[in-house]
Parts: sequence; C-alpha cells; structure tokens
Amino acid sequence: MKNKVLRMFLIVLVVVGGVALMGVRNVRAKIARCRIGAAQEMTESFCYMVEDYMRDHRMSEPPKDLRVLLEIDRNNNEPYLVGGERSLYDLWGNPYRLVCEGKRWRVVSNGPDGVPNTEDDIAFERTARDDK
Repeated sequence: MKNKVLRMFLIVLVVVGGVALMGVRNVRAKIARCRIGAAQEMTESFCYMVEDYMRDHRMSEPPKDLRVLLEIDRNNNEPYLVGGERSLYDLWGNPYRLVCEGKRWRVVSNGPDGVPNTEDDIAFERTARDDK
C-alpha cells in the first residue's frame, strides 16, 4: 500500500513539475516578445524625437548622436528624452545607435543577441523632409 501511495505521489510530482516547467518557458517567451516590442517602439520614438530636434534646430541632416535628445527643448523647457542617460540603452543593456546616411537616419537596437548588424537587430528609419 505504501509503495502505491509513493508511486502516485511521484507521478503527481512529475506531472506538476512538467506543467510548471512549461509555464516558465511560456513566461520567458512572453518576456522576450515584450522586450522586442518595447525596443521596436523605442526606435520609432527616437526617430520622431530626432525629427523634432532637427526641426527645432533648423537642421537639414540628423545629429550624429542620440545624446542630443538629453538637451533641454527650448519650446517647453524639458529634455526631448526624459529619463536621462539610462534611456539611451535598450532592455538588454546595449546603447541604441543612431545611424545617419545623409538625410536618412535610423535608430537601431542590437536586439537580444547584443551584436550589431545581425538578423535580430531592431530598427526604425526616417528621412528628413525639405520643408524646413
């Protein structure tokens, strides 16, 4: 009788452990997807902030570095980007990059692998308008 109870307990323990493990995997996958989504939103937001900065400073080409977004906006006495220096880093701890090519620019996160110029990079691109 004790053997049967012990076997049943072990079977229940294995099943519960398996279900818990699947739950942990699902949670990890959701967290990974959320981080990617947040990085996508931030790259887009950075591009629009750069556009605002260019308009306010009457620039026809983008600045060379995202740190300019930490400057105070003369129109509302707030920085273009709140949160300070830490806001310039993605959720994997890597800095967002501003890549400029003439009047075109893109903001890039190195993505989950942290390595630039790989398949998992996350980017958003804009082109300067000529109506300055």
